[in-house]
Amino acid sequence: MEKEEVKYYLILSTDLKYISEKEKIYLLDIAHEIGRLINGLVRNLKP
Repeated sequence: MEKEEVKYYLILSTDLKYISEKEKIYLLDIAHEIGRLINGLVRNLKP
């Protein structure tokens, strides 16, 4: 799932009151960090 899809679903979840705004911010931060780590891994694995 792409980063923008994750962002969309977190915003939707907040709008539908499944999660709080605080939880959304926390999860967006985690998603950003995971994306950064994956990009670094992919960069290091390329020949």
